[in-house]
Amino acid sequence: MIKKSSYLPIVAIFIGLNSPCAADAVDESSARKAGEAAVKKVIPRKMDYQKLKFSFMPFGVTVNNITFSENPRFLKHPLRDWPHFAHAEEIRLQAELLPLFIGRISVLDLAINNFSANLLIDKDYSLNVDDLKQQKRGNLINWLHIKNFHASHGVVRVVDASAANPPARLVFDEIDLKFSGFAVKDKFNIDLSLRSPQSKTSNV
Repeated sequence: MIKKSSYLPIVAIFIGLNSPCAADAVDESSARKAGEAAVKKVIPRKMDYQKLKFSFMPFGVTVNNITFSENPRFLKHPLRDWPHFAHAEEIRLQAELLPLFIGRISVLDLAINNFSANLLIDKDYSLNVDDLKQQKRGNLINWLHIKNFHASHGVVRVVDASAANPPARLVFDEIDLKFSGFAVKDKFNIDLSLRSPQSKTSNV
C-alpha cells in the first residue's frame, strides 16, 4: 500500500511547491517549509515564490512568481546570462482531495501562465537539465492522472555551446501546450503551438 505521505513529491513536481495541509493551519511559512522539503526529494534545485494561496472547495493551490535555480554545475558557465533556470508568473492547480488519501493523484486542472525556461547545452553535450533527468521518481507516477493541462505564453531559450562558432542561440516563444486525460499507461493527445526562431508568427 502506498503511504499517504508518499504523494508529496509528485504534487511538488507539478506545482513546484507544496503538499496539502489542514485548512485551519495553512500559512505561507509552513507551506514553504513543507514544499521545499518535498521538492528536495525529487528536484535538486532551489525554488522561491512570491505568493501562495490555498483553496479547499475544491482543493487547489495558486502560486505566483515561482522560480527554480540553475543546475549548480552550470552556474559559472560563460554562456549563462540568465538569473534563473525557470520562472512562471502563475501556476494554478485543482485536484480531487479524496484520492490523495489513498495515495493517488487526480488533478482536475493544472495551468501554467507566462513561463520561461533556459536550456544550456555544453561542449561535451551535457545539459543543464541532466540532474533533473537523473532523479528517481519512484512508482507513484503510475498513479498520477491529469484531466486538463494548459501551459500558455511560454518562452524557451536554447544556448548550444557544442555548435560551431559562434555558439547557437535560439528562442522559441508564444508556446501554448494543452493536453487532457494524461496517465502514464494511457494514450493522450497533445496540442502544441509555438513560434520558432526567425518566424514572425506561430508556425508549429
